[in-house]
Amino acid sequence: MSFFGVDSMKKICLLILKLIITGICIGLMISGFLYVSHIFIHFSVDLFTQKNLPLILLFALSSFIFAYISSFLLSKDTYIVGSGIPQLEGVIKKDWKNPRWYVTIPLLLLNSWITFFCGLSLGGEGPCVALGGNMAIASNQICKQEDKEFVAIGCGVGFGCALLAPLAGIVYIYEECLHHFSYKSLWKAILVMASAYLVIYFLHNEPILPIVVNESIEFSKSYIYLGLIPLCTLLGILFNKFVLILKDFTKKHENNWFISHRIYFIFLISILILVFYPLLSGSGNIIISKLFEFKNVFFVLLLLFLKFILILLGNNSSATGGIVIPIFTLGGLLGLSYGLIFIYLEIIDLSQLPILVMVSMITLFSVINQSPLTSIVLIGSLIGWPLFMHFEVIIPIIIVILCSHYLSKFFLKTDLYDSILEKLSE
Repeated sequence: MSFFGVDSMKKICLLILKLIITGICIGLMISGFLYVSHIFIHFSVDLFTQKNLPLILLFALSSFIFAYISSFLLSKDTYIVGSGIPQLEGVIKKDWKNPRWYVTIPLLLLNSWITFFCGLSLGGEGPCVALGGNMAIASNQICKQEDKEFVAIGCGVGFGCALLAPLAGIVYIYEECLHHFSYKSLWKAILVMASAYLVIYFLHNEPILPIVVNESIEFSKSYIYLGLIPLCTLLGILFNKFVLILKDFTKKHENNWFISHRIYFIFLISILILVFYPLLSGSGNIIISKLFEFKNVFFVLLLLFLKFILILLGNNSSATGGIVIPIFTLGGLLGLSYGLIFIYLEIIDLSQLPILVMVSMITLFSVINQSPLTSIVLIGSLIGWPLFMHFEVIIPIIIVILCSHYLSKFFLKTDLYDSILEKLSE
């Protein structure tokens, strides 16, 4: 039968149908996940901020109950530990056994909601990537196929849907998940992404970063951006190193009672923070939403330090949740403290601060994940392509992201997810 024969056309039609249905399912899954997550987050903030002594004692007790449930669920499926992304990269790159998607998906949803409800410094973007990857695995198994590239496509679609940045999601597939480009799979990625994005656009079209960038910094003052190169590089290197150091430490002392039960203490700390100082709770969305209300550099740096510690604790707890929004939070606080200095010096004004903060967020993400191309496309999606394509915007941003990336490579062998994957493979 020729390429254009009946059998070939039937296979092509079935493949297209598989891609569209998988995309729709990913879009529906992530839309529902994010919608319910926002309900849990808002409800927990309203509930835990009631400063009543009996309630505080009850909340402290409840932290141990939630920690026990989370720990129990984690013991049932290692694919829901943390963001779940390194495990899926193991499936894609190291031929790890496929997760039981029919078990992993419901456990991933439930444990993520427990994490968000208790205010741990973890976000929903990692689970969205894992949901996309697991839906792709489900589609493969239902169709009785074994396609590792399709799992990578599912992960990238999950990333693009979570951040409402479909182009960045497509680049993420090849830069982060596969580490190589494939023309053969590009049309599949575009079709799955388009199907998923249409669903989430109509069902849950809420921007992940409530930051509006309306004004750029004049090209004559673009030297201001250059200071972000050493700052974001240093913070990114420190973050990666501390994450890996903590993982090595907990593995080395896993028989220690306190270390083996650390999830209980981290849940307790998170709920107490929710009760007494909710600004520091959660993935960082509260901080990001109030970012430009902070005018004191020392207060911003204190928030940066405390949030850095809380994110490391949350990540080391093994609780289900991602680190993308937490990374954006750290980058935002770093960029804000840096930008406030230039405002005090009257070199820029408040209207130009958002773009500096956004560049800092995405540059830090690029350093930690070693994904400069994804980051460049992502910031274009987040600030808007018309503004991004202006000469005085696109040139400094590309320089900052690429310079930070190559500078960090002197200190980081690979991205954080691959580093964690190597440790999981030991």
